[in-house]
Amino acid sequence: MITKICKKCGKELEICMFRKRTDIDCYRGECIKCSKKYEKLYREANKESKAKYAKIYQQNNKEVLAEYSKEYCSNNKDIKAKYDKQYCLDNKEVITEKRKIYFKNSKDVRANYLKVNEKRCKQWRETNKEKIAKRQKEWYINNKETIVIRVKKYRKDNKEYFEKKSRQYREKNKDKIAEHLREYRKENKDKVNVLTQKRRAKKKLLPHTLTSTQWNVIKSQFNNNCAYCGNKFPLAQEHFIALSKKGEYTINNIIPSCQSCNSSKGDKDFFEWYPKYKYYSKKREKKLLKYLNYSDQLQQLSIV
Repeated sequence: MITKICKKCGKELEICMFRKRTDIDCYRGECIKCSKKYEKLYREANKESKAKYAKIYQQNNKEVLAEYSKEYCSNNKDIKAKYDKQYCLDNKEVITEKRKIYFKNSKDVRANYLKVNEKRCKQWRETNKEKIAKRQKEWYINNKETIVIRVKKYRKDNKEYFEKKSRQYREKNKDKIAEHLREYRKENKDKVNVLTQKRRAKKKLLPHTLTSTQWNVIKSQFNNNCAYCGNKFPLAQEHFIALSKKGEYTINNIIPSCQSCNSSKGDKDFFEWYPKYKYYSKKREKKLLKYLNYSDQLQQLSIV
């Protein structure tokens, strides 16, 4: 094994720990570690002169550096992408500030470029529709909170403008809006019903916590049949204790009922009305009271 003594640190090291000289066929006097230490001290002591030299070199060798950069990027795409991603994460604020300044100072330049290259830009957008859509979707997913905050702020700052636009749109598209609402109500009967009932309960200052999901659970408990007559008619949300008698709009007080039974019951007391009703069933009554957790005509309110 060939060894050599370092002139700087005085240690005897393997020959592979020394750099080769370029001018003559032999090794340097100091080891790699000492060389790096010296180079670091030199760079720190000569920052300005080195920066000046680097600037002059870059100006005089633009084409060579550009070619080298292009070649390096094409051969090291993964490394470059990883570096760029990390740089963006570490310098978010700096990049945002730079972009703001750029967009502020280059409005006319960008407008002129778009005007001159309108046809080319349009063609590029058409040929890259999927790519643009994918990028926009990814950006939206990663910046949802920022978008919401920005939109809220913008709407708040331009309240009058949006109100004016909204009024104008409603006036111009009355029939279209009415048709859309009719279609929505038709396709989302349960949702609309929940909102209507909540509004009624809210006006009377009563609890109103029932959701569409809970309503679906209630219907499934009664096999999507009327809780009073057992028929499979279109179901309405029946207040077991009527709204007019302070019956809350919650899972503890709502049951599925057909329109006929709902109209028949009205705001009557269940325990007076149902035994006299033409579709009375002891089995259904027992199931209903068990579901609502009634005991001795009093509810225990244990439904969650």
